[in-house]
Amino acid sequence: MEDLQMYFGEVKEKYLSEYCFSGTYILALLLNGYHFTAESWKNIHFMGKVRSTSVGWTLGYMLNLTNMIPSEEPLSTPLSHSTYVFLMVLFSLILVIAVIIGIFIFHKPSYFWKDMV
Repeated sequence: MEDLQMYFGEVKEKYLSEYCFSGTYILALLLNGYHFTAESWKNIHFMGKVRSTSVGWTLGYMLNLTNMIPSEEPLSTPLSHSTYVFLMVLFSLILVIAVIIGIFIFHKPSYFWKDMV
């Protein structure tokens, strides 16, 4: 950090570490990611505009992010067979119990209705 402050004294200390990280990242990206060499480095031309459109790291970053967005929503995983069978049996039992309770509640003997009238 002291070496950096000696060479870049006008830059605030809190930004120096960010500049170091950014520089290392860009160098690693160009050498390891894009496989640039000392010979191919001479062929690189840095452009400020392409067809009257300003380009920069932010545009490249946004283009990279849009490539990460999936084109379709991934399919949800279905239930396993055993879970599906268990849920079907459980809901069937609940339905049968509800029907039986409904029959007992609403199908009272005829002598019960005579007393109510």
